[in-house]
Amino acid sequence: MPGPLPKPDAERRRRNAPVIPTTDVPASGYAGEIPEPVEELSELAHRYYVKAWQSPAAAAWLTIGVEAEVVAEWALLKADVSAIRRGGEVPAPALLSQLKALADALYLSPLARAKGRIKVVDDDVEELELAGAMVPGRR
Repeated sequence: MPGPLPKPDAERRRRNAPVIPTTDVPASGYAGEIPEPVEELSELAHRYYVKAWQSPAAAAWLTIGVEAEVVAEWALLKADVSAIRRGGEVPAPALLSQLKALADALYLSPLARAKGRIKVVDDDVEELELAGAMVPGRR
């Protein structure tokens, strides 16, 4: 087709650029030290607690000042809901609502991350290869 060639992506100007800045977090998750929970957790709740701290969302918690007790509360609720479901029962809607509200506040769901302008970015491919991780598309 006639006309000028399209500009490279780096030279393009977005007319609808987001007004609110985004926070980039690594896809590999939070690599810092996991704080001790403020209260005693069951084995299952402790696993959820550690898993939450290893998620990409945990890297954003430092910028917004999330305290360890909020993460522990989410882990306790998640463990309770899991135990209720394993028992063959249906958790109370209020419990599920509270769990979802905490998960959203902690950016643990993709929708909550989108609303909070949290962007999960790929880690540096060379760093991953040096660490011995499998990188798609590379041998």
